[in-house]
Amino acid sequence: VGYCRFIHDYVEQRGIQRVLFLSRDGDILKQVYDRMYPGADTRYAYWSRSAAAILGADYFRFDYLRRFLFHKIGGKQRLGQLLAAMELSPELAGTLLADIGLSPKHLLTKRNCTQLEEAILNRWDQVLEGYRDNHAAAKAYYAELLEGCETACTVDIGWAGSGGVILSHLVE
Repeated sequence: VGYCRFIHDYVEQRGIQRVLFLSRDGDILKQVYDRMYPGADTRYAYWSRSAAAILGADYFRFDYLRRFLFHKIGGKQRLGQLLAAMELSPELAGTLLADIGLSPKHLLTKRNCTQLEEAILNRWDQVLEGYRDNHAAAKAYYAELLEGCETACTVDIGWAGSGGVILSHLVE
């Protein structure tokens, strides 16, 4: 309730027209906010940390690499699973693994993470090109969600705050 009051004060003070509650945790917040402030222009927005990393890869490359590579070191993540989570085409994933001489079954280690990062950066344009359809879908979705408003803000519980920042970059 206190957080919803804070959001409402923020929206009122800045003349924000629409509030986007980012998915998952934003669902319960939106429900509370809508009960407290009936008639407020709010929307539930589908968004995930993976989507944010992928859609913001062009501008937030380090966050992309951190999310999909660096944070996975030492776990039980196989390279094939990791590249699939990055939503890279099977062809590009195969090429990246061939570039470093490893198979999809290898576990991610500190050593091969550095090799994979270098392979990805060497083919960065291809990686970004592979996300073109994702960008088109996101553009259509958010254009509809933001239609008719001049100003909007996002509400996200994520500790890094990257969801709203990346979404702002995409929209602007």
